[in-house]
Amino acid sequence: MRRTAQYVAFVALLLGVALWTQVSRPKQFVWLPTYAHHDTQPLGCAVFDSVMSFTLPRGYEVTGKPISSMARTDTGRVRNILVVADDATLGYGELDALFRMTKRGAKVMLVGNWFDRKLQDTLGVHPAPQQLAEMVGEAKELTVPLDTLVWADGAGGYAERRFPVRSDFVAEGLYLADTCAARILARQHVWQPDDTTRVMPVAVSIPLGKGELILVQTPRLFTNYGILHPRYRDFVLRLLDRLKDAPVVRTQAYNEFYAEYGPDASADRPGGPFDYILSQPPLRWAFHVALAAIVLLMCFTARRRQRPIPPAEPLPNRNLEFVKLIGTLYFRHETPAELMRKKWLYFADEVQRRTGRDLRACADPDEQAALLAEAAGMDAERLLPLMRRMHAILATDTLSIGTDEMKRLTDRLNDVARRL
Repeated sequence: MRRTAQYVAFVALLLGVALWTQVSRPKQFVWLPTYAHHDTQPLGCAVFDSVMSFTLPRGYEVTGKPISSMARTDTGRVRNILVVADDATLGYGELDALFRMTKRGAKVMLVGNWFDRKLQDTLGVHPAPQQLAEMVGEAKELTVPLDTLVWADGAGGYAERRFPVRSDFVAEGLYLADTCAARILARQHVWQPDDTTRVMPVAVSIPLGKGELILVQTPRLFTNYGILHPRYRDFVLRLLDRLKDAPVVRTQAYNEFYAEYGPDASADRPGGPFDYILSQPPLRWAFHVALAAIVLLMCFTARRRQRPIPPAEPLPNRNLEFVKLIGTLYFRHETPAELMRKKWLYFADEVQRRTGRDLRACADPDEQAALLAEAAGMDAERLLPLMRRMHAILATDTLSIGTDEMKRLTDRLNDVARRL
């Protein structure tokens, strides 16, 4: 009993240490930009979508349908579209649907580092080449450099404001052609290794028909991290304020992470089975209940139990089978006389074991008959023919007898053995 208590205490101590280690360690964040609806990591959109559903007055929803599908169903209503992805490449069919929706009065906001080539050529808006990796490599400090987002004075009815932002959260900016009828909403003061800045537009508004196309190059601000950060939140809300006049639909159809992992995409998804189990409340409860059941089982079965020893069955007597086997061998070789010689040996051994007298020591059949008559209480005259016949069989190896005689002699010897 004492050993059982020590064992249970040791297991409980190990579980306590493991639980304390799990609870006290800092939360591990995955800085992977997924822009997924169910992703609660910093660069997912679970919190972002939740905040937008309460902020936008006309409604907000998330879908996996492409713009072409929404263009076919929204013929009698107008909904604004929001696309957030690193590479906002739509394709020719999707761009035609986008233009049809904007001409009907919809507002489409494309948030990404790169846009479709046909869209660039049509509107005269070209993203600047990416040079951030080279600039960061030339930086002397290991800290992430900060750029500045400047909201244009009067854009959307807001005054000018500066927003310090990480350099890796913003693309290089947009080149606007002279023929482009775009209105600049925000500019970026790009950090340079020589302590100079380069001013480039990062958010522009382009009127198309009755609607509007808005291009934004800050996709990582349209995430959980961006909407919760006090320095970035106002910048994101100013941009989304342009979509508040109609219901807003954010489509994930152009998100590579969504295309690979489906509607339940999350940055935790590739981590492993236990990460997914612990991320779902029902599975997490089932996992904890299973662990508790295992601990209880260990507590109640830690005591050593004595197993019942089954009774050993006695060994079977194989002598009769052996005799039958030997008799069958002799019988198949057609040697009844030899069988009678073997029978005489067993008979003599039986007589000696029960009476203490050795028939083999008597050379004369008369003496053998007299000895058996005295031991078995039989008439010696009746036993004399049997002893003489057995003496003849034992004395001559060439004597042959029949099967019937062998059986008759065997029965006579068995009868004498029973009378001993």
